[in-house]
Amino acid sequence: GLPMSIVVFSVVLHRMSSWRSRLRVSAGIVGCFFLGLLPYLYLPLAAEHSPRIFWGAFSTFEGFFTHLLRKEYGTFKLALNGEAPDMLKGLGVYFQALMSETFFGVGMLLAIVGWVSFWRLKRLRVALVAMGFGFVVYICVFHSLSNLDSKSVRSLEVVRRFWQECNIFVFLWAGLGFSTLKGRLRGWPAVGVLLILAQLVFHFRNENQSNAWAVEDFGRAMLNSLPEDAVVLSEGDDFTNPLRYVQMCEKLRPDVVILDRQLLKAPWFSASARKLYPQVEFPGLFHSWFEVFGAFSLKDFFDANLPNRPVFFDYVTLLPSSDHLKSDDTWLVSYELLPHGYFFKVVPKGGVYDPEALIRLHRIAKAGFEPPSLGDKTVREGSSQENLSVFSWDVDFLTTTYVMRGLALTRKKSEGFYRVSVNYLKEQIAKKEPMKGEPLQVHRNLCRIYMDWKQQYPEDFSTNLGEAKEACLAFVNHPLAETDIDLPVVRQWLQSP
Repeated sequence: GLPMSIVVFSVVLHRMSSWRSRLRVSAGIVGCFFLGLLPYLYLPLAAEHSPRIFWGAFSTFEGFFTHLLRKEYGTFKLALNGEAPDMLKGLGVYFQALMSETFFGVGMLLAIVGWVSFWRLKRLRVALVAMGFGFVVYICVFHSLSNLDSKSVRSLEVVRRFWQECNIFVFLWAGLGFSTLKGRLRGWPAVGVLLILAQLVFHFRNENQSNAWAVEDFGRAMLNSLPEDAVVLSEGDDFTNPLRYVQMCEKLRPDVVILDRQLLKAPWFSASARKLYPQVEFPGLFHSWFEVFGAFSLKDFFDANLPNRPVFFDYVTLLPSSDHLKSDDTWLVSYELLPHGYFFKVVPKGGVYDPEALIRLHRIAKAGFEPPSLGDKTVREGSSQENLSVFSWDVDFLTTTYVMRGLALTRKKSEGFYRVSVNYLKEQIAKKEPMKGEPLQVHRNLCRIYMDWKQQYPEDFSTNLGEAKEACLAFVNHPLAETDIDLPVVRQWLQSP
């Protein structure tokens, strides 16, 4: 945007003959430029009140300019650790998207007509050249610096925000083009109305989000599943933002403390969090898995807080992209994670493992949120709704895994205990999400439960033998079962009397 402004500014001054006029206009434009920076001056004032959502240490000059230059993300970058920028590829993606945004290229054709028509007017040529030059500079410089993952739909949505500035010129030229053609179209008002209505017909269904309550419902279900005075260590927009929204805007569960795990690494965040949440113990200035002065590990945090309040991780903790299980593993010596609805509760190692309680908690949490189906065509690819559906299914699967572990560790087993576990796993298989499919592990775990059930209660298992063999055959015939290490064991069990 700044190169465009400089070019247009230069053109305006060039057309003025009086130096006084140039000085007066220059002062006005420079004043407007600094007026646009006023929100940055508000940041230090807002920081004094310790807001719940903030980024940076605005109370110091160093922290202020770090935020202004986006040093945490990388100055002149969209992501700190992104892919290598490819200007030509980025331009191709931009113009392909522009075709869609201008109604199958109709707007682009009108923009070309407007440019050519007004080029004939000599008094407008300098302005057209200035706008065209600014447009070319912007799209070339931006796409030579944009380093987000080009294959990610979500990354593309982030990039689209920065296309708005250059699109303003395209839409302006399209308006000039339509103004030129209206003299040759007898019913030009009707044509204009039809173009607008046509866009509504083609795009309204995909863009209509009036019934998209999934994110809010997800946030409510998550918060309501937590015990009183819980501390949540969250990560990622899809988990953290729904929690923040329902808590801050809908005033739900103010007793729950939500801490962004990534921000805990920043000293400025921990300092402000101490003021916001005096009930939470921060055993150092910032979180780090390295032994440096003033740092605390996750184990230190759990040791300080678990005696007084429960602590939870969100589901993202168990994703391969999360660094908390791979890097800061000090806490794994003394603690472990148990499923708790959409969260994982941090508990001392070696505690009581009750699969029935896991299933009960899971059902309570799921009762408050029904995710949109992954096969629903109204769910946009890469949207938060799609991610929430994937999260919901993955949490179901992880809970089945923990139920299986619980059965293996529980000493006193009953037939009712097995029946509850079997019914739960069969519920998960019955969902059959069209995009996610049926994870092989769920079938495998169901087979293991049946096999263990028969071993513990062989006399009374005959009534369940038919459904057990049906479940094991489903595992054996699963497309991915050929390489599974449990396949020979299950086959042998099926052949046994």
